[in-house]
Amino acid sequence: MVRLRQNGWQPLIRVLLAEDAHMVRGALVALLGFEPDIEVVAEVASGDDILCRTAARSS
Repeated sequence: MVRLRQNGWQPLIRVLLAEDAHMVRGALVALLGFEPDIEVVAEVASGDDILCRTAARSS
């Protein structure tokens, strides 16, 4: 995916973050938020939730 940014077009990396530790997951989301070419599109706490979340996003 490509998104228009202030300095022009840049590739955008979309991430679904899976981590069971709430504080670690929050810290990773915060760190990734500083990267202009990365977008966290979803967060889940378990591997089982990944399947549900990806199925919901694709339909």
